[in-house]
Amino acid sequence: MFLAVLLIPASLGLAALERGTAREALDRSLRHEAVQQREALDAYFERARAVTLLTGHIPAFREFYAASGSRHDKVAAGGREIFNAGSSLAYLERLYPDSVGEACFIDRFGAENARAVRGRHAPVGDLSADESGNPFFAPAFALRAGQVYQARPYVSPDTGEWVIANATPIPGGRRARAIVHFEVTIESFRKAAARAGRYALKVIDGRTGAVVIDSQTPQRLGVQLGVPGDRRFVALRGSAR
Repeated sequence: MFLAVLLIPASLGLAALERGTAREALDRSLRHEAVQQREALDAYFERARAVTLLTGHIPAFREFYAASGSRHDKVAAGGREIFNAGSSLAYLERLYPDSVGEACFIDRFGAENARAVRGRHAPVGDLSADESGNPFFAPAFALRAGQVYQARPYVSPDTGEWVIANATPIPGGRRARAIVHFEVTIESFRKAAARAGRYALKVIDGRTGAVVIDSQTPQRLGVQLGVPGDRRFVALRGSAR
């Protein structure tokens, strides 16, 4: 999804940079921290995959479809299966505090069975009738059980924030009857990177060369992703691994 982590010295004087030994020391420090930040980024996405798979295997989601009655009636009744499914979604906020915008349990025909927003159950009346147009929907249903789809960043239609979606089919049967999906905000990752590093961090999209995360630039609602005016890395486009 992303190509590179770049670190920019934010508070060092020009005179220090001009001294050979100081420059070499800075280069070593930058290389070391860049490796650490890249490893942290990779670990973050691997953890998200693992959490997505574990969530998809929670029995509550299969039990909902195993229970008698139509999908619509079971959702409207808000019985034990729906409560347990919603609680499983809400628990993701505890795994990713202040990071998960929403988590959903979605039927293959597009309707939401359950949703949690900021760790709270969404009322039945707030559930979407058709999520099939969202970027994660078709790719997630094209997967086999045990696989995870991680979408490119997009604006969540429910929270309005830039997010990365993680989704996996609910195991059982040859064709998935539903998926579980949750969104992690770009801003939460930016904040974590800003706290952890000594230098300004930039994450570059390998397909476009665009700066999609800048630790010094908050990702605000209603604006473009990252720093669209920073075109210094467009020569890197097309070289993603």
